[in-house]
Amino acid sequence: MSELPGKIRVQDAVLANMVSIAAVLEYLDSREPGAKAAIEHRAREIAHTIKSSLDHDSPKDGGQEA
Repeated sequence: MSELPGKIRVQDAVLANMVSIAAVLEYLDSREPGAKAAIEHRAREIAHTIKSSLDHDSPKDGGQEA
């Protein structure tokens, strides 16, 4: 096997968490229509904020600071 066992376990854990989150979103949406879309929208906003913050904090010139 070429993959590291730890990497496979992490990938399996991530997949399991994604499936669990999807199930919770479906349940919430069945209880309150529109909940899934609202939560997904907010998650995209948070992801964008985190990505923007990381992009802002990382050096733009290949890792060399002026």
